[in-house]
Amino acid sequence: DRRMKRLLFSLIIFISLPVLSQTSIRNYTFRFDNPEQLIPSIKRSPYEGGAVNVTNTAFQSKDGNVSLSFVRGSSPIGAEIITDNAAGDRIPYLTFNTTVQMIVSAPNEQTTKIVQIKSPGYDPMGGVSLRSTVPETDVLENRFKLDSDIIEDGIRYYRWRGSVSSLMFMNVGQSPTIHQLTVSYELPRDILHIKSISPANQSSHKIFEKFVLTFDTDEIVGQMQVTSGASYSLTDPNGTSYLLSVSTSGNQVTLKPTEDLTVAGDYTLTIGAGSFSDGDGFCNEACSYTFTLLEQLNKFVPIGISPEEGIITSLVNGSIVQTYPELIGRVDLLEKSQAVAG
Repeated sequence: DRRMKRLLFSLIIFISLPVLSQTSIRNYTFRFDNPEQLIPSIKRSPYEGGAVNVTNTAFQSKDGNVSLSFVRGSSPIGAEIITDNAAGDRIPYLTFNTTVQMIVSAPNEQTTKIVQIKSPGYDPMGGVSLRSTVPETDVLENRFKLDSDIIEDGIRYYRWRGSVSSLMFMNVGQSPTIHQLTVSYELPRDILHIKSISPANQSSHKIFEKFVLTFDTDEIVGQMQVTSGASYSLTDPNGTSYLLSVSTSGNQVTLKPTEDLTVAGDYTLTIGAGSFSDGDGFCNEACSYTFTLLEQLNKFVPIGISPEEGIITSLVNGSIVQTYPELIGRVDLLEKSQAVAG
């Protein structure tokens, strides 16, 4: 049925890579039918039949990994987004004249891409054909080719699939009408790294309330996730382990001991490999950090008292004064504390 066709049409085909590396597919759609969402944003023309020239505009994906730009060729106009919103009955679209080139570029030469174009009508691509940006490989039949071409409810979907870093669509005839252009591209990398931790590794403090890990992942892919096989632990100088609660926000993971840390000395925080993943599916490497909990000196043990201990006949101003080795900011009287003179 129609829903199943659309589901199958949207599937992304992964190209197998060496086992030692992690890969992930990310999608980005250039919404020419909603030009305000483009980067940079395009403001619609207030006039009927209005158009915004974008020949010299380089559009970017949110993560900056994919770009879409134009080369004018011999066309005096180049590329335009037709907005025509005065009548309120036309969806904005991208078009470009004869000899104009539309270039789609992704991160690197090993990038696997699927390019899908959504357009209205039965021949919306006009005279546009797919070319290589490398002169000696003008024909892309073996590297990038049309994978499917379907029509649903008057909307035509073109989809090309292959493995290249840059593609050129050239108009050699009738101008196209493009509502959306979606690029699926591969993000190869070795591992997800922790770029910082707070408090800092090998630092010394009088108290540790939590440990905040910040990962080198794009915040746009969604917040970090705790994997099913996650392992993380905190041990004190005596080898005693403490339970840790975990929470995530953006590209950060926060670990908090569930009880107070009171033993002075070196603590070790250990993070197992694959404990956390980002929205692209990349996982962290194994790592450990050391922190030193300083001995608590402010145990409120007085070093002197006035008047001195013993039998006295009177009090100066009715006061008893205790002296401590460090400056005390304030003293809170605990609920069960009592001071008794008799």
